[in-house]
Amino acid sequence: MRYCVMSKSLPLVEVELACLRAGGRNISSRPRFGQVFCDLAPDQVERLSKEPGIAVKEIRGTSLSQVIALPEQEVAALGGGFNINDVFEGFRAAFVPPLTGDGLTVAVLDSGIRSTHEALAGKVILERNFSDSETAGDVFGHGTSVAYLIAGGLHGQASSGVAPGAALMNIKVLNDDGEGTDEMLINGIDAVCQLVEAAIRDGKAANHPDRPNVINISAGAADDGDPDNPVRVACRVAVLEHGLQIVAAAGNGGSRMSTVVVPATDPLVVAIGGLNSGTFTVWDQSSRGPTKEGLVKPDFVLYATELHMADRASDEAYVAKSGTSFSAPLASGIIGLIWELGRREFGPPWYVSWYDVENVAPAVCLKPAEAPRAKDNDYGYGTPGLSALVSGAQQPAADLGPVMGVGMMALMLGMVVSAVRG
Repeated sequence: MRYCVMSKSLPLVEVELACLRAGGRNISSRPRFGQVFCDLAPDQVERLSKEPGIAVKEIRGTSLSQVIALPEQEVAALGGGFNINDVFEGFRAAFVPPLTGDGLTVAVLDSGIRSTHEALAGKVILERNFSDSETAGDVFGHGTSVAYLIAGGLHGQASSGVAPGAALMNIKVLNDDGEGTDEMLINGIDAVCQLVEAAIRDGKAANHPDRPNVINISAGAADDGDPDNPVRVACRVAVLEHGLQIVAAAGNGGSRMSTVVVPATDPLVVAIGGLNSGTFTVWDQSSRGPTKEGLVKPDFVLYATELHMADRASDEAYVAKSGTSFSAPLASGIIGLIWELGRREFGPPWYVSWYDVENVAPAVCLKPAEAPRAKDNDYGYGTPGLSALVSGAQQPAADLGPVMGVGMMALMLGMVVSAVRG
């Protein structure tokens, strides 16, 4: 079986030597994360586990099990699904020039992207394949939809993603059956960290397309309650040492406790749960906390049901699907709009992340009146201001125009700026 042998206190070269002494095969190292991957027999695992300064973790599967696609006849009845463009276009258009999320680059760690799709043409600036599939393209039919919700289409079209001016990186970590492993996911995270390092060496600013800002992970594995889970360790290094923000789907485990999936369970990963689209109620199948470690999750909630999105079937295909897989990319796109607005107000060096928003979240996020005001295991902090206003959290959506949306986002921006400046 495949294992991740992690350094707890030893130099990585000593961990590699320990793996060799134990008879490990197919050894591959990820020095950035202090991890060595290798094939081990049960007796070899037992021997390595007794070595001081080493932790041995079995490689687990990562899947797209939280995806729920509507049957074709339901898609037709819905007229193509809930159009997320109806939520965000008015806010983008309230500024001159319109906000589009320009300067944001999202690395989509998923099943691949159909980069030739009409709504994604020219947006995918890099492709890497860490799955066991032959191509970086989207055969399974998931990554294309996630990419569309982040940056699909153009502002002013009848439908588009949240931040149509953003750039995308296709980092395929799940195969053509929608399955992967911890190792594939970690290899993808490592590649994104390398891209950040290369961009910094070349003097490229945070808003340069070649410098990724966000990793979107709309997949996961069951919560094991282990803070040393190899994927979680890799995520923390990416955040703390490379300035990346990681947005992940909370999962579709339903209303039972402790159903949030890894890596969304980690404190440094922004976990996004799901709302019923067009309402302000948590989707029944959206995963709930607390995590097995007792952390309150998700962090935020966004639309999750019957969303209109691009499909990998052809360059003109669209579909409606549900799942927190599709809530997460909305959050990835939103940060691009906030960041772009901030750069216009405060200059190009200005940068913001979901971690900054979280510092002021109770003041800028909305929940139904009956929900706890503090962060809770259904709504997290709630829905960020703009989306909550447009969805009609406090009053019917028909009474809420772009000006109110702009006002709420301006309040949100101002409080985030204050938090960033300390």
